[in-house]
Amino acid sequence: MKHSKILILEETIQLGISGLTRMENIILDLIAKQKKSKEIANLLYLSEKTIRNHRYNIKKKLDLPNENNSLSRWAVMSFKCA
Repeated sequence: MKHSKILILEETIQLGISGLTRMENIILDLIAKQKKSKEIANLLYLSEKTIRNHRYNIKKKLDLPNENNSLSRWAVMSFKCA
């Protein structure tokens, strides 16, 4: 199980978004792959609250509205175009 989590992390970060930390880019990539906060937390061995904090910070840095799914929609659209 642990090995598969590492493989998923090695596949991530195809495109780094300037101004975001490495962890924020990893989380953004996983969001684009339609992973939920709980799944991301499990993959990265972090708490779900930590992931929610990262999501909030990413939205602020990308100047996205603070509405539900704005980050998910942005990530999916941006990574499809990349």
